[in-house]
Amino acid sequence: MAIVAVIDINLLVRGVLSLQGGSRALLIALKRGDYVPVTSRRHLAELYQVLGYKRLTRKWPISRRIRRRLIAPLYQRAVWVEPVGELRLCRDLLDQAVRPGLSQLLCVLGAGK
Repeated sequence: MAIVAVIDINLLVRGVLSLQGGSRALLIALKRGDYVPVTSRRHLAELYQVLGYKRLTRKWPISRRIRRRLIAPLYQRAVWVEPVGELRLCRDLLDQAVRPGLSQLLCVLGAGK
């Protein structure tokens, strides 16, 4: 059974840029289907934008085509959420609000207002 997880943009970017290490192993596990990513349009748009930063593309050959190819599996396999309000790390397990059953990584401030 796959693990449902919210994966930070930094981990995904490091996984793309690294040939080894934990971030790369996470990316490989995602491609293998060990994890089902929880994401939103804003989240994937941010990943696409970050991978296109000039400081990265000068050092690594990350074209638009490569960015789309990297993001496509996340897009296809994802559990989609559209958060409302302000996102922050949850300090209180009772604050969980993104989606029932997910780990207490994110909560939404101002949801339902």
